[in-house]
Amino acid sequence: LNENGHYSIKCGEAKIYPHQSDSFGFSGYNPDQGEHSIWAYDCWLKIYNVPVMWLPMFYKPKDESPGLFKIRGGHTSSWGYFLSLSKRFDLMDYPYATIKLHGDYYNLRGFGYGADMEVHTEYSKTQLFGYSIYDLRPYENNDIEDTGRLSIPHGRYDFRISNVTHITPRLDFRGHFEVLSDMYMLEDYFNDQFRTNPQPVTFGALEYQFDRFSTALYLRARTNNFFTTVERLPEFRVDFQRQELFKNIYYQGETSLANLQMRWREFDKNPLNVNDPENYRSFRFDTLHMFYYPLKLDWLNLIPRAGVRLTAYENSSKSRVSKDDLNQMFLVDRPEGNWGSVNVNYDDEGSSKVRFIGEFGVEANTKIYRSWQNVKNAYWGLDGLRHVVEPYANYTFIPKPTVDRKEIYYFDDIDRIEDQNFVRLGVRHRLQTRRGNFGQEQIYNWFTMENYWDYFFVKQDGFNNIGDFCTKLTFNPSDKLSLSSLFSIDLGNNNDHDQEAVRAGRNAGRPGLDLSWLNKWEIMLRYKIIEDLDVHLAYVYQDAYATQSAYSMGSTLTSLESGRFFDNVYPDRIQNFRFGINFPITPDRSMRGAYEFYYDFEAGFIRSQRLKVYKTLHCWEVALEVAQTRSRDSDGDRELEHSFMATLYLTGVKTPMEQVQRSSVNRFTGIRQEGI
Repeated sequence: LNENGHYSIKCGEAKIYPHQSDSFGFSGYNPDQGEHSIWAYDCWLKIYNVPVMWLPMFYKPKDESPGLFKIRGGHTSSWGYFLSLSKRFDLMDYPYATIKLHGDYYNLRGFGYGADMEVHTEYSKTQLFGYSIYDLRPYENNDIEDTGRLSIPHGRYDFRISNVTHITPRLDFRGHFEVLSDMYMLEDYFNDQFRTNPQPVTFGALEYQFDRFSTALYLRARTNNFFTTVERLPEFRVDFQRQELFKNIYYQGETSLANLQMRWREFDKNPLNVNDPENYRSFRFDTLHMFYYPLKLDWLNLIPRAGVRLTAYENSSKSRVSKDDLNQMFLVDRPEGNWGSVNVNYDDEGSSKVRFIGEFGVEANTKIYRSWQNVKNAYWGLDGLRHVVEPYANYTFIPKPTVDRKEIYYFDDIDRIEDQNFVRLGVRHRLQTRRGNFGQEQIYNWFTMENYWDYFFVKQDGFNNIGDFCTKLTFNPSDKLSLSSLFSIDLGNNNDHDQEAVRAGRNAGRPGLDLSWLNKWEIMLRYKIIEDLDVHLAYVYQDAYATQSAYSMGSTLTSLESGRFFDNVYPDRIQNFRFGINFPITPDRSMRGAYEFYYDFEAGFIRSQRLKVYKTLHCWEVALEVAQTRSRDSDGDRELEHSFMATLYLTGVKTPMEQVQRSSVNRFTGIRQEGI
């Protein structure tokens, strides 16, 4: 290899096995020698052309994507000194199959190993992952051995398989199966996955799309008894998208049949002999039919709607479970802390129930807009500007259902529907510009914002008539800058806003932002100053508060929080600030750095801070990372953890044949290129 290579392997004999292809002749010729595998014998490993090790045999597979080989090592407080190795192999071209092998050693925890495999065909994608470790200190990263209600075994594992298959152009299958050794496995060893999906579910879905409706057969089962799961074994759905039935009469509906079972978390310990939630099941039939009659009155759009929902339950509870009782079940279901006992459990002594729910409503909206064709700015990505204002009012009336929700089981929001009588007033703003090549321009939303406020004609428990004032906005002028924000103002003064921070068992008042009218505020900003130099920050504030239900069966309403519509209670006060920066260290960008920190106002200290340095070599990516994390143990004392990591990625391997080929290309182009 070239004399300036960082490392090289000199061999006495090499056998090159060309890449196999189904095509022949010139169409099957592959000039990329990296697509050949090599077996070499009588080899010397050289670093900067200095022999350092004799190798009797060496194997080079065909080139893979960056990260084909990875070495990571360092020290953390919870793992001790560790070394992690991974290597990827391409097994076949069609179906395309690749596997990555993992081997990890943690001097405090033990030896872990696993594999990650992907198989792709023209119409399907399958992923398999398995990992196992005999953990010598399973509680090293969790201070719950005495306070938690779940135990952690020494033998820990994670196995999952997922598949997406397009069986026909209209028929699809999606499925995921995952089994874990304990609730804390992902948090301890796969933190990135834990942050995005802390409680993975096992499901299978077969979906068929007709011209006017879609059908789905869905199964969801619990494979980990330390998670609370609503099992659907099975559920069959038919969904009709909104469509015109007769002249100006539109219909939208859904029907489902499901065998449902609520399976609460199973605890390993019950030191206080608390009364835990009890499982329950029922077959449920649910059907919803909504009708719309849109009217155009000059500048005003009116969309009256009316519909009915019928829900039938095979079983129900004789004991009446209130909203507070149900919330207490979810509190007791938490695996850590002392949340008391369940006041009232669902029983199985009730009879079958049939419930009717009606809805009447009307939405009114209009659009006001103005355009400025001469507004142009390359920096902000403006080629003309249009401001669209869409004020709207949406009234919803749902009379009291024929069966009170206290008498039926809870599985999802369908079972919590109660009487509604409110109007939502809102306005949507859009600043739009043109993007794209001449003659192929497309409308681009440069800035969007929606404000809305609810007025309730009938007071709900614990609330007055005045609802929250909420705002959602996004600002994406270019790929260099993005800003998003949302906030909720307690306009009706429905919450106390007196929750105080607790530090080491003592009340610490209300540090940071302390406003008696603000429920929630989130803002996230990312700005790319130049190539490889960007900053990002996020501020999150949430007071302890509860929200009124603003629900419609036949109209889509904006919400700040995804999830349940009913009985939303946020018992914790949260306030934190995150900041990060990525920056180049050398002018050629071969060395880069990154720093980030996370400050918790409620705890009163920096939760974590992390510094990374990256170095790009000819065929290696080297990263060094130093991190510090603070927390409090069960006694309220601060705990400080340090970690140091070094990671090496092998991003490419070149053969002597490639060097010859590259040299011929260099002579033809007159451009000098150097390999490893």
